[in-house]
Amino acid sequence: MMPSMEEKELAEGSSESALIQRILAGEKDLFHDLIRPYERGAFLLAYSILYNQDDAEETVQQAMVKIFSHRHSSRSKISSSSGPCA
Repeated sequence: MMPSMEEKELAEGSSESALIQRILAGEKDLFHDLIRPYERGAFLLAYSILYNQDDAEETVQQAMVKIFSHRHSSRSKISSSSGPCA
């Protein structure tokens, strides 16, 4: 029997939460695994505003660096439903 969409979302949320906890515990290399699902959407949003591929890529990269550099100060704000760009 295949899992329902709700079960998949719950599993993804819990694996994302576990990933966040591991990153906060010092496994910095996992950060890209956390942001990978959001990169394309962030790029498309930036591109729709900037209309320039290089500027959009740079903007997304800067945003991801900010998220990473503030990962410890956002510990209580991070939830599995919000994602890194919320």
